[in-house]
Amino acid sequence: MIYRALALAVVAASVAFAQEPAPALWSKCGSEISWMSDNRPLRDNNQGGKLAKTEVDLENLWSDVRAKAKETGRPILWYIPKVEGSHMYRGAILDHYMDVAVWSDEAVVELVKRRFVPLRAACAKELKEEYLKSLTDDEKKTRFRLVEPALVLLDADGKELWHLQRIRTFNADFIAAALRAALDKHDAVAAPDASGEDLMKGGWFEAAAKKLATEPLKLAELRRREGKIDDALKLCDAAVKAGAPAPDIAVVRGRALLSAGRIREAKDVLRKATTPEGAYYLAHAERLTGSDDAARVIWAKLVETAADTRWGWRASANTTPHTDTKAYGPAAVCFEDVVWSGAPAGGATTTRWERTPADLPDVAKRAVAWLLRAQSSNGGWEDARYAFWPNPEIQPNVHMAVTSLACAALLQWRDADPEGVDLALVKGEKYILDDRKLARGKNEECYAEAYRLLYLSGRHASLADGAAKKKMVGLMDGIVGNLAAIQDQGGFWAHEYPNPFATAAVLQMLQKARKAGATVNDAILSRGSDALKATKDEQGRQSYSAGNKGSNDSNSSGRNAMSEAALLENKATDRKTFEAAMEQFWAFLERRERVRVCDFHSDQELAGFFFWNNFYHTTEAVALLEEKSREAANARAAAHLAKIPEIDGSFIDSHEMGKSYGTAAALLSLKNCLKK
Repeated sequence: MIYRALALAVVAASVAFAQEPAPALWSKCGSEISWMSDNRPLRDNNQGGKLAKTEVDLENLWSDVRAKAKETGRPILWYIPKVEGSHMYRGAILDHYMDVAVWSDEAVVELVKRRFVPLRAACAKELKEEYLKSLTDDEKKTRFRLVEPALVLLDADGKELWHLQRIRTFNADFIAAALRAALDKHDAVAAPDASGEDLMKGGWFEAAAKKLATEPLKLAELRRREGKIDDALKLCDAAVKAGAPAPDIAVVRGRALLSAGRIREAKDVLRKATTPEGAYYLAHAERLTGSDDAARVIWAKLVETAADTRWGWRASANTTPHTDTKAYGPAAVCFEDVVWSGAPAGGATTTRWERTPADLPDVAKRAVAWLLRAQSSNGGWEDARYAFWPNPEIQPNVHMAVTSLACAALLQWRDADPEGVDLALVKGEKYILDDRKLARGKNEECYAEAYRLLYLSGRHASLADGAAKKKMVGLMDGIVGNLAAIQDQGGFWAHEYPNPFATAAVLQMLQKARKAGATVNDAILSRGSDALKATKDEQGRQSYSAGNKGSNDSNSSGRNAMSEAALLENKATDRKTFEAAMEQFWAFLERRERVRVCDFHSDQELAGFFFWNNFYHTTEAVALLEEKSREAANARAAAHLAKIPEIDGSFIDSHEMGKSYGTAAALLSLKNCLKK
């Protein structure tokens, strides 16, 4: 009860101060590294992608960085928080995540201090021209080769040795391991004559392990950083026998258990820790077990009691709300990862973990586990921070849509963790059926209602009891009525504005509800079909919005198939046109993939936030193909899904939409791929 009362106070304070500037405390994150910098501020909601001005002479900065690299014999680590151009309009948010989760992690900080010349600067025209000199002609031509945030390792001449870009999972252990692997390959400096602890801080793990052989607790920490979790836990047992302080053991053991994904065990252990570090990770354990209110209380207490430490700074980031109502820090919105993924860090160039179709059962299991960890204490999945169109008033609808998708995905993948899924669905269904959580008359309402239908139609199919099935039909009938009420006179539905992709998505869910027994008036479907036909040109290409007709092949490729599928089910198009739209979807998939994690219209009309909307609804449409074509399409979709999971098991497109959205959509898509 005390935790809950404190949590409510924290939430109330968050809302009250949502419009105030962030206090200085959390902005100290990242300050432990002595960056050579362009001192350029990043602007949030930067739609044009233009860089803020800087007084720093970039040519001199580049020259000074290279000179220091030659003087020290160290490689340059260039952190790029922003690439000039329209790749990202909310890149400042991801820069905050890097500062909090990575540049304030003790292992990363010490490694950077000891082994690199650290440069922090946007990839502006002047620096880009110097950087391009080290690339091949083919590399120079590659669009979106680097998407922020990015790390580039350079030698003293400015030649690229390695890069890690499109960072969307902020796991400091993974990034530290990737940096050590890059050093081993490109800067194999012999270990100095130093203490075991200093060797560990400098990334010379093999030499450090030998010197720490008689210090089991420090060696346990080294093994944890290596990802050798079982060894770390055994060494914690040895530390107990050696008489190491119990609170210190609790921190190392608790973090090792977190790394192993044994969250509840970690929570029990970390409660015995007495340091700010232990408290910070206890809050993580609370959040990962659905007690996000308790996590906020712990972080808020750290802000008061540990303001002069990195743990207080990081806690401040996870409790200080941005103007979009979400915390500046990554932990509170499921982006700071503390579980050791098992993904190979050596040679990594993104935080994707590229797998094969044979790995898809494990990919699905990890995605389910991630989704279960992300559920909030109120039963919803509320990590989406999409708010700027036009303001945070739309978030209830976004959260309802994402929660409905998450519950629908977990329902389909129940066998991955029956007990965990059943518990999540009890809370999630209560959230979905609470109309008070909707923002009537606000943007994204059509998606909130449509995806509630998706979940309820699946729930209906899972029930055996006639009375329970009848209840589900009644609930669906009510939502169908809601959707009919917000369909405009032209037959469209609007998320922000009337358009074919939202209309096609709603029609698809209405048709699914009708098959589950809901009453869907033919006139609703007919008006929706007429709307989709009105925005289609002679080549079958859909426009971006109502009032227009068609678009070019690339720009329309994501929305054509889902639109034609909705038309085909309503007998308003022919199979040949539908099949052509499906082929166009695959023809431009890689182009859409290049901007999947970008949060703006980075490639003409193509934007990351359309990726899962297009991909999921197209995998729903695959069922309408003839058998041979259906098998080929499912194989294509599955192969792509295998390539793009994040190292923490999640999936993502625009970071604004959150990982719960992408992970739920990916699981639903994958289940469609596996259907016979």
